Amino acid sequence: MSKVETGIVAGAILPHGSTIPELAGEHTDVMARLHSACLAAGSTISRCQPDCILVITPHGMVLDDMFTVCLFRQASGSLDGDGGDITGCYKIDTELSEHLWNELQSYGVPAASLVPDVGEEDNQQMPLDWGALIPLWYCTRSSKLPPSIVLVTPCPSLTLEQHMDFGASAARAARTLGRRMVIVASSDWAHRHHEDGPYGFHPSAAELDKLVVRAVQSDCLGDLAGLDVDLISDAAIDGLWPTTMLYGALSFERDNGARYTHEFLHYEHPTYFGMLAATWSRE
Repeated sequence: MSKVETGIVAGAILPHGSTIPELAGEHTDVMARLHSACLAAGSTISRCQPDCILVITPHGMVLDDMFTVCLFRQASGSLDGDGGDITGCYKIDTELSEHLWNELQSYGVPAASLVPDVGEEDNQQMPLDWGALIPLWYCTRSSKLPPSIVLVTPCPSLTLEQHMDFGASAARAARTLGRRMVIVASSDWAHRHHEDGPYGFHPSAAELDKLVVRAVQSDCLGDLAGLDVDLISDAAIDGLWPTTMLYGALSFERDNGARYTHEFLHYEHPTYFGMLAATWSRE
């Protein structure tokens, strides 16, 4: 891949469970394979030399019937665990974020902008939730100067087609401004694998995660649009919407001649919920 290429240079599905040893505590050993897979994904992303990383967190500012795009200048956060803590502070690519928001308006994609208080633009920082901070830790841990970020949140009350449209708008915005952008879909899957988990057990969890793994392994993310709505609800997932946004971006780029090397890295449900890691890197 040439350094001069712009647009979506890589994509990833990464979990936001406590896979990082500092956060995993008593689960460090059972999280080890997922942690290694996420480290590999981060290395792939670093090799693509992105200018910015668009991270889609389902745990951000979720609004009814609207996506959100953060227009703060900085974002930061920290998470504490039994083994220590992780922190992150990132510059937000405000030019790209604003262009994306305008792009969404042009194409009729409902979106709200998150802005700092008037007069406090230089001082206020957007808090990073675990849905953003954990994937970003993997993507930027080896960078001497971390790429800037774009921070967005999906909206499960909107259609999957609208989530695809969002992804396409993100790809167009990156191409227009000449950015080498990575899109990271922060995604966990069925949350009902274990009876002692907070959501209890449901047989749909194993069924749904099997379908998700099959779609990601075969690079057929579009198949996720065919998941049964009752299955989605019974399994309790949050990954469908970020992953569909990623799919929209990759589909736009492929329609415009881009080719990607796809790598499925790992799936597991070491505790009560399913997690997987996969990457797409520009050829």
